[in-house]
Amino acid sequence: MINETVASGLSAPIFRRPRPNPDNPQLDKDDPPVIQLQACDLVAWEVRRGQIDYLVKRPLRKSLHAVSAIKNRRWNKIVDQDLANRLRNTQIPLRPAWKFLGPTAANYQRYYEKSRKR
Repeated sequence: MINETVASGLSAPIFRRPRPNPDNPQLDKDDPPVIQLQACDLVAWEVRRGQIDYLVKRPLRKSLHAVSAIKNRRWNKIVDQDLANRLRNTQIPLRPAWKFLGPTAANYQRYYEKSRKR
């Protein structure tokens, strides 16, 4: 995947420490930790923050204006039911670890089990 990223003219991903090292403060100065984000993480955060700012009548952030200037963008808001529908349509079984997701996950699991019996 890294080779494909570089071959397509994009910068290579970085792999750095995500947390500071309290036992070695000099290391943090020489090689500071970074939080690795994907572009979609940043856009999702900016859009959500923009929704909150709009509701409380705060001016929108410059960073949101910059993100909204991206050409050929297509943003969709995904809610629990959208995700459940997509999982159901692709017939991906629900992992036991996902049970904590609540009613949407439980409803999907029941639907999936019924569809498998047919």
